[in-house]
Amino acid sequence: MNRHRHSATGSWLVLILICALVPKPALADNWSNEKPIRLFATDTFGPIGTTYSPSPFSVDGRSVLGEHAIWGGELIQAPAGANVSVRLDSVGRVVLKSATLARVVTKLTNVDGGTRHLLIASLISGDMAVTLDKDAGAYIESCGTAFTATVGADFVIHAREGSPTFDAASGRVHVEAQPPVLTFTGRSVQLVKGLPQPIAGSDAMDTRTTSKKRVFIQFRKSARTTSSLTKAFSPQLVMFRSQATQIETPAAFRRVHLEVDAAVGTIFPTDAVTDINGVVSAELTAGSNEGTGLMRAKVLRDPGDPTNTDYPEYTRRVTVRKLPFWRTRNQLLLGAAAAAVVVVVSPRNNGSLKQQPPPQVQ
Repeated sequence: MNRHRHSATGSWLVLILICALVPKPALADNWSNEKPIRLFATDTFGPIGTTYSPSPFSVDGRSVLGEHAIWGGELIQAPAGANVSVRLDSVGRVVLKSATLARVVTKLTNVDGGTRHLLIASLISGDMAVTLDKDAGAYIESCGTAFTATVGADFVIHAREGSPTFDAASGRVHVEAQPPVLTFTGRSVQLVKGLPQPIAGSDAMDTRTTSKKRVFIQFRKSARTTSSLTKAFSPQLVMFRSQATQIETPAAFRRVHLEVDAAVGTIFPTDAVTDINGVVSAELTAGSNEGTGLMRAKVLRDPGDPTNTDYPEYTRRVTVRKLPFWRTRNQLLLGAAAAAVVVVVSPRNNGSLKQQPPPQVQ
């Protein structure tokens, strides 16, 4: 009896499991009053175009062949003897000629109340040919120079030995003024415990004729740390222009040329090298006549400096004056008085000092 009961129970369990495995139609709940959720997709972080070359070329240091998608900002290097074609969506076509090194990116910008696609590129070396679509413009930096192109322009930019040039087949290409990448500025300082401290107030110098005075000048360099392209190559930002930030550091171990107007004297040395704090020192010898002139100092160009480095000349006004008459007269009187006093050591007075009257002549 129990055996038949267990057998019936097992049959029912098998039937329940079989029914549970049979798929059932799923019905949506039409009674819900909630509004539908809409999802929006954006292609901001999608590929901006494709590169192609029948020969192996480099993208961010990786060797690729044939067609390769780019996302913007990659360092693309064309091989020697072959070109790399870059097709940019809604912007146009860029051809990197043999042995060219460049970066490209595209942005959607607001212009005159509307939107426009923009090519932003950095040409490091070589030749870049650009053909823009009819509604796209371009902003390109090369060797410290910025170029802007009107919509639909067709042009080539060359970068040779740190100097860029361009040829425009159609449209207009403008060369924009760029702030210097590196700037050297000087200021008069005084040394306090071996460290340079700026001179408070005016640094004009007064000195008397034929005197010698040690002068200290500190040079500092300010470098542009973020260019327009720094923000352009960041996918989170859409602006292609940015205010360059500056950071000042001592111009250590730089060659400096110094000179002074002949009307006020001479300076030595005329060429010197700054120390680790960017300080150079020299000795100014004032002339024998009164006068006013300028002392000048300037950092000399180094072969490793960027092409648009700025070397503004530092100047300091120097005034030479003669020693006042009353001061000269007092010095003469003091000298005469000291000469008239005769001090001798008396051996009969235990070494004490006594002033003796002048001798009488018989």
